[in-house]
Amino acid sequence: MKIGNCLSFKPLGAVLVLACMILAGEAVAKAETYNFGLQQVRSECAGTARFNAYMSFTPGPKAKVYTVTSGNACFLGGVKCGGQAPFCTVPCSGPGPCTFDLKQCQQGHGSPWVKVWVPNIYNAPTAMITAPKTRCP
Repeated sequence: MKIGNCLSFKPLGAVLVLACMILAGEAVAKAETYNFGLQQVRSECAGTARFNAYMSFTPGPKAKVYTVTSGNACFLGGVKCGGQAPFCTVPCSGPGPCTFDLKQCQQGHGSPWVKVWVPNIYNAPTAMITAPKTRCP
């Protein structure tokens, strides 16, 4: 379909798609590195070769909901917080500290890491989690 004498919907649509892709790329690129000071407060056994890790972090000024991903097949609120979606979320409106409990983490399997971040706003360093010093019975 022609618009006036010189434009058609196809080229106009292509320009709009390209503009959206560029803008979306800029939004992802603008995520700033932020150190939430994520740390493990304590851990405790939660069954055979399973443990709970209690975490704390300082919230960022631009967010109220944080994404959590982890290794060791940990759960948060009944959702497995693995490195793939669905991700776990933690609400915190500050000033902090904010806390969350990783439950039923595998002891001795997987990678002992956890990360708090906010898509398109904050990217953060990964922290390590530790199981209790003794093997959970």
